[in-house]
Amino acid sequence: MGAAVVTQNYKTTWHRNPVSGHEWPTHENIESFSIVGGSSTGGTFRSLKKAEEHAEFLNRWCFMIHAKQLSISGREFTAEASELGFAPGVIPRSMLVLDCPEKGQHRSFDLAESVPSLDGEVTAFYYEETDGPNRKSDRSKGLGPFKITVFND
Repeated sequence: MGAAVVTQNYKTTWHRNPVSGHEWPTHENIESFSIVGGSSTGGTFRSLKKAEEHAEFLNRWCFMIHAKQLSISGREFTAEASELGFAPGVIPRSMLVLDCPEKGQHRSFDLAESVPSLDGEVTAFYYEETDGPNRKSDRSKGLGPFKITVFND
């Protein structure tokens, strides 16, 4: 999980020394790009521009993290942006938290607001839980929504 990043695909060719039998690979870049990490499904792209656009889309709208990456107090999670794999200057608009709060449950969160500190050194990003099957179950029990605070570092 973490941020989706673009990688260049390559072709591997193995060579063999006929005298010693020693083998070694060489890698040749090909005009194909893949996205790894995030919620990528492993698609390939023929242009770097299209791959970067898709990675940006995934990082803004389909960001997934695991609950164990967050500290929890009551129904409020906290974390630092670098620990979650946020790319510098990129703040996801929404994210999916896996195994939240228990294994097998997933929760969706949307960015509610961002508040810079007085000295401008740190910004807090507040995410609020959106409706989903697990949220409806909590609501029927009288429980408030989960919240996430992410601090840039």
